[in-house]
Amino acid sequence: MGSVNVDTTFRLPHMPRPGETILTLRKSVGAGGKGANQAVAAAALGSTVAFLSCVGKDPDGIFVLDVLEARGVPVTNVRVVAEAATGTATILVDPGGSRWRERHHRGPGGQCPRKCRGR
Repeated sequence: MGSVNVDTTFRLPHMPRPGETILTLRKSVGAGGKGANQAVAAAALGSTVAFLSCVGKDPDGIFVLDVLEARGVPVTNVRVVAEAATGTATILVDPGGSRWRERHHRGPGGQCPRKCRGR
């Protein structure tokens, strides 16, 4: 049980200073969230996985459900919440691997089990 969201990761030449605009070296979009990442890792190691979470009824929710299924995580216990948006986060990474993370929206999966009750 845990969070699931869409992570947008930007690889940067260095972390920006306040007010600085810099060009990214690379951008990637993927499924993330601590709960989802742990479920994917367990499935990759051959464990039987059951994952309980929630996503919004939006394109991001469809995206993360597709990614989880493709990585061997059953999504039968992931609730789609019509009145919510799937969580999103932006991650900045410098060449040394230092990371800075900002969660833009805490989706329904980050509020489990309250949002997932009644399934």
